[in-house]
Amino acid sequence: MKKTVSFLTAIALALTLAACAQSAKPDSKDEAGAKTDGGSSQEMTAEPTTEEVVDAHFQIIVRAYDGKGNLHGEETGTIDGNVMTIEFTENDTDYVVTRKYNPNGFSFLPENPIYTGEGLERGDLEGVIQKCFGHVISKKYKKADGTSGERAYTFDGNKMNETFYDDGVMDYTADYEFEEHGIEIKYVQQNAGEDPGNPSNRKCEYDASGNPVKLFGQNSNDEWFLKEAYEYDSSNRVVKRIEYISEDKIDGYEEFEYNDDGNLTKIFKRLGSTDECWEYFELEYDDDGNLSSYTEYDDDKKGTVKRVYTYEYVR
Repeated sequence: MKKTVSFLTAIALALTLAACAQSAKPDSKDEAGAKTDGGSSQEMTAEPTTEEVVDAHFQIIVRAYDGKGNLHGEETGTIDGNVMTIEFTENDTDYVVTRKYNPNGFSFLPENPIYTGEGLERGDLEGVIQKCFGHVISKKYKKADGTSGERAYTFDGNKMNETFYDDGVMDYTADYEFEEHGIEIKYVQQNAGEDPGNPSNRKCEYDASGNPVKLFGQNSNDEWFLKEAYEYDSSNRVVKRIEYISEDKIDGYEEFEYNDDGNLTKIFKRLGSTDECWEYFELEYDDDGNLSSYTEYDDDKKGTVKRVYTYEYVR
């Protein structure tokens, strides 16, 4: 269960929280700036909706420091109207990722950036899909050797297609289907020149408030097995996500805490066998509700700082 939170994921987390704040109604301090309370989730619609124009033009500068306070990375994300763009270089490869705002359309993670546990763990920007900039348009890359590629995305209600091109030639295409909270329930991949593969199916169980409480996978014998479970507070915010090895054996779990404004402030990652916290995160916010710092520790005793990210918003 141990995974590393990358610099790029931290950038995406900042863009997640700030984009939603900036697309809310303006406050007296700045025409583009606003405070958001984390809000209610945006429902997916069966039909595409008309996209409203967003008056948002600003940049987010993210600086990454190691545990000793040494600066080891800096990136800038730009939000211009309905489009969010971030350019970065990693492992001698240049990337450009573009998202488009849709106020009522598809949303992977409606309220919490870690809703399905993937948001803070995957090292790419698709890992954090936010309710404001919910549509990934494309992710393009160009390597130092001159080769290039692109992942292009199209949406239809609660369905998404991802097509990967390598030097302009299609490599594979994948179709996804999601339930109303944005949890993936079906995945089918088709490689170039081949028939579609077997679908990967999932299903959810819900509580009386409509929150997903259990996520099941399906094996090759069409038998359902428990993959994850979720617990919520009285405000329907997820406070615990549990990963299962088997029906009665927990691999590990995450616990989440929030401040009075509804912002995520603490994340505990614990081993299922001992309940030991092996990774701990603290998030701080400015007066406008934007993420201002994000610190990763090796455990909840905060003995060793692994990395720190700071966020500057330029309007």
